[in-house]
Amino acid sequence: MIACPYHAWRFQLDGELAFANNCENVATQLQLAPRTITDTPANWKIIVDNPMECHHRPPAHPGFSSSVDSSRHTHTFHRHWTLQHGVSRLPSSGYSFDRVAKNQAFNGFRAWPCVMFDAVPGGDSVTVICECPVADFHRMMGDTHRNRSSQACQ
Repeated sequence: MIACPYHAWRFQLDGELAFANNCENVATQLQLAPRTITDTPANWKIIVDNPMECHHRPPAHPGFSSSVDSSRHTHTFHRHWTLQHGVSRLPSSGYSFDRVAKNQAFNGFRAWPCVMFDAVPGGDSVTVICECPVADFHRMMGDTHRNRSSQACQ
């Protein structure tokens, strides 16, 4: 067993959380889905700037567009980061998520220029996306982490 000297959480040697104090609202186990890698023959800056506007979404991302209420979508810009927030639209022909979950929001945080964190309604997963210029194309790598229940909370 390995113990964190700062939080006093204890982990099994395989990485599973064995014990944690006061963690009812903490994702105690994250399961990594298969990595997604997409290469696009396009200018990297155009791809990175693309999420800054919503006009392309209905034709380019019909699933997402049917899932988010665009009238309640906000996008705030800061010097080196942006925050997007949207409320789910029910019923949705796009994303499948828990319709009774307390959190019915889509949230996106981008650390400029090439790291994104996206959370979908339900609050049980987060996607980390890294965007990189590679020669004459754009590469996007995405890792989705899903919460698994744990008996370790004490």
